[in-house]
Amino acid sequence: MFSFLSSAKADVGAIAEGSANVTPVNSTQITLTKENLEINFFYNNAGVDALFYMKNTGDKIDQKMGFPFGGNAGYPSYMAVYVNGEKLAESAITENDSNSEMWKIFTVPFGKNEEKTIRVKYTVQDLFAPTFTYLIKTGSTWKGSIGELNTTITLPDEAKPPFFLKAIPSGYSTKGKTIVYHLKNYEPNENILIEFLPLDFYKEMEKLRETAYKTNKPEDWYDYLKELLPLDIVGPYGSRNVHGYFVNEYKTDGYKNFVQSELKKGIDACKDTAYGKILNIAYAAHFDEEDTFISGVLVMKDFSNIENIFKDELENPKTKEVGRVVAYYYWWKANALGGMAPKYESFNALAKFIKYAEKYILFDECRGINNVEIVAYSPFFSDCTPIFEEFIYPKEVSVTKDVSDKVRSVRFDFQLPHDALLEQYKRYMQDDAKKISSGISELTFDFESGDSHTFFMTCTVPQDNLALLESKIEKIPQILGTEHSPFYVYPKAFLEDLKENSLLTEFNVKNNRENAILQLEKAEEEIDGNVTDYWRRMEDGMYSNTYKGVIEIPIEYIERNKYFLKEVPDKIPIELIEEKKAFTNKVLFILITLIATVAILSAIFIERRKR
Repeated sequence: MFSFLSSAKADVGAIAEGSANVTPVNSTQITLTKENLEINFFYNNAGVDALFYMKNTGDKIDQKMGFPFGGNAGYPSYMAVYVNGEKLAESAITENDSNSEMWKIFTVPFGKNEEKTIRVKYTVQDLFAPTFTYLIKTGSTWKGSIGELNTTITLPDEAKPPFFLKAIPSGYSTKGKTIVYHLKNYEPNENILIEFLPLDFYKEMEKLRETAYKTNKPEDWYDYLKELLPLDIVGPYGSRNVHGYFVNEYKTDGYKNFVQSELKKGIDACKDTAYGKILNIAYAAHFDEEDTFISGVLVMKDFSNIENIFKDELENPKTKEVGRVVAYYYWWKANALGGMAPKYESFNALAKFIKYAEKYILFDECRGINNVEIVAYSPFFSDCTPIFEEFIYPKEVSVTKDVSDKVRSVRFDFQLPHDALLEQYKRYMQDDAKKISSGISELTFDFESGDSHTFFMTCTVPQDNLALLESKIEKIPQILGTEHSPFYVYPKAFLEDLKENSLLTEFNVKNNRENAILQLEKAEEEIDGNVTDYWRRMEDGMYSNTYKGVIEIPIEYIERNKYFLKEVPDKIPIELIEEKKAFTNKVLFILITLIATVAILSAIFIERRKR
């Protein structure tokens, strides 16, 4: 494949004498009056030819200067430096590391007010991603601005969309395969960044694109757009698609905007067809939520839009293509729900994936897969304590009462095995809390972090109307789309205790625990029930990782959770916190009257003694 790695190449920069780390500093007397820069891309490498016109504005100086190479670019396979047309000996060029960059360093002597040309040529090979960065910001280390910058960048194909996606900074022109900059008195505050498509990918994609635009047939549009998306369409870029990996290397939204624009056109051309449904689910996965373009369904939390698009076909796909997408959709749904604050629905989705994969994902049709696995990892964690919502039972519960002995707030203390999981769980709970607060103003939730992998969720409730509180809590499943949220489970259980026991000395979690165990056993039965010969033949063969990720680890996860739940106590003690009674207006009036009366009586007593 023709492609280029995210490269970090640079303008020559001034080097500080005696620095602890070799870093560029502002030069006090050398100016960069002109630079002619040429960058040429070939099959799997890039060649750079940079000619610098420099002038010493001060006394004689031996100026150290260098080029930084770093990031993902690696080191140049070839580099030559010329001063006034004469090539420096290789021994005159040294190397030094600064942070993640390697500097090629050399010294150029300047006489007083002398002008010289420095030319640097190098080649970078084995490039892997279609984005190239030239670190022109290092040019700001010289005295003043760059007097004149002339840059010509030659791409391996026409410098126009969609092959050429984006260039930074603005102010360039294109002609044929070239991108040209002519800048004067330029103060470089951003690097030159070029993004384009891998050539092999572009040529294949462009054939399909031309056909789709010419015929406007749904099947042609689908074939074209499928080339722009990951193999399973709703999944993340770079997962298993031989082309998809490069998308992760882009630094701008150029490719994202291109795909979004083309998807909209394709959806319009494919409306009222099975292809249109698939493209709609692709659009929802990659664009309906912020920052989901790269990750797709993997990071989605709300699947209602997708489920509304497919409706009955989620249970009974009408075509093989729909079935394939539906199968992968259930895999990513299991992944998304299993990877964040999970719900029982993740096991249900996994069981459906196991069922549909046998029918719609044939191994000999897995085009473009870098490895032989249809999936190679599990959506569940086999090495940590459970993270299902009911499984995270509160370690402590405290209740705060107001002055009239009515409950004002309930605080639940949650602990998780490590901070990363704690922050993830807390973040998703906060997202759910926002949904609830917009629909139930009388019931609010606050969060704060504690020590030892702990965070607190405080539920503030109406003070004098349990019926109102109950009606508000019952709306939560409709708002969140599940009955398994702690925003529903714990306030509901607490409400039941509140009705039965005004002292609230213990919080009953027994019912929640037993319900969780039943749900786990049901999930285990569904997974086992869908494990046919299709899956069993993977167990010891080349698909063993698939079998482990889809079957073994989830079953192990369920067994660990069942064991964990059996250790959960039936009841959790509740700490009662009573607020100090504040002065009422009546008490304040009586107190003021009493003080005034004492003052008057004292005055009368003093007056009488004077007489």
